Amino acid sequence: MVFQLIDQESFAWKTNIIKDLFDLEYAKAILSIHLPTTSRPNKLIWLQNPNGKFSIKSAYQLTTQILPPPPSQAKSVRKNFGSSGCQRKSKCLFGGLALTPYQKKDNLLKRININDPSCLLCGFEVETCCHLFFGCPVAKAIWHSSCWGFKADEQLIFACMDIIKLILDPSKALCPSEDQWLIPLNMALVLDEIWHLRNQVSFQEGQVDIPNSIKQINFKFHEFSTLLESEKPSFTTPVVFRWEPPPPGWIKLNVDAAVAESSSALAVVARDDKEIVSKAWSKTHHPCPPIVVEANAILWVAQLAIQERWSHIIIEVDAKRCFDPLSSKDVIPDWYIANSVYSILNLKVGFVQCCFRWVKRESNSTAHETAKLSLASRESFCFNKDNLPRVVHSAYLGDCLKPHPSFVA
Repeated sequence: MVFQLIDQESFAWKTNIIKDLFDLEYAKAILSIHLPTTSRPNKLIWLQNPNGKFSIKSAYQLTTQILPPPPSQAKSVRKNFGSSGCQRKSKCLFGGLALTPYQKKDNLLKRININDPSCLLCGFEVETCCHLFFGCPVAKAIWHSSCWGFKADEQLIFACMDIIKLILDPSKALCPSEDQWLIPLNMALVLDEIWHLRNQVSFQEGQVDIPNSIKQINFKFHEFSTLLESEKPSFTTPVVFRWEPPPPGWIKLNVDAAVAESSSALAVVARDDKEIVSKAWSKTHHPCPPIVVEANAILWVAQLAIQERWSHIIIEVDAKRCFDPLSSKDVIPDWYIANSVYSILNLKVGFVQCCFRWVKRESNSTAHETAKLSLASRESFCFNKDNLPRVVHSAYLGDCLKPHPSFVA
């Protein structure tokens, strides 16, 4: 029975028994489950969603085995085009290119019978995404006349994602170096005009008018580049974030975790308003997903603060998915850290004041280095200001020597 795997005195998993009974994968999964400090009602969890709730979309993806593109590519597309100055309809076009199998008549041909699958602009070949935007003679002419002598037939375009990659990372054009940042905008407008021209011919019985298309592209480019000029990328030194001391009488606890394939480590660094390290703890931990380890680290720091009898504490973390449900009742935690989050909130009432604060990794470097040290040595430690290891001491001095930034709430 499950209760036989739990130590009823310490209310913790019997690690040795679990490792004996289960293979490595199952043992890791069981030990990753945090046992709540107070009983909670049973509930059903839908594993395909981080929030544990069922959705039609996740069920459809599960049953049809349709997977999204790699996260790095999807995030890159959203980040670059989401912040660009292109028209909203252009962003929708690029989103379709990046996130779906965006074929035209050849895709329709697989699903329904259509009389003529040829390209609407030239009529020479089957209309695919790659042909429409780069292989079609009409598209080539528009590209050549509108984008610094860009030659579409010299590009290696085999899939929709190749188009997105080309725009995100275009080759250097024959234009002044200070204008290179405008190349993606120009290319985006060319793609948008080709798509617009294709739809005019298809749905409005329009005619192919290359000079007019070039005129439209130049007009839009001038309009958008003028608007974006004030937001032209600058190459100034980025802002450096610094650890900030708490108010007098408070203790600030920075928390972090480090994860490897076979183990993980938790770390906590406590400092007062004079920036002096009161204590620094680290301990090894069984392997878990990074977000679960971060949640366990925050729970541990709350337990340590109670042991030290600190009444006013600030807990700083760089894990946004842990911070959000701790700082707002309206945010539902991901199902796999829910028990940890609720346990932390239960412990919060034991303090006179307890605040949670999210910081960037640069402001959490001392805790980060402490966690890495524990992970590398596979040892648990407790330090004070007089015996900090060299790497932790260097990170601590770096915190103290950096200039103060403005406060980030």
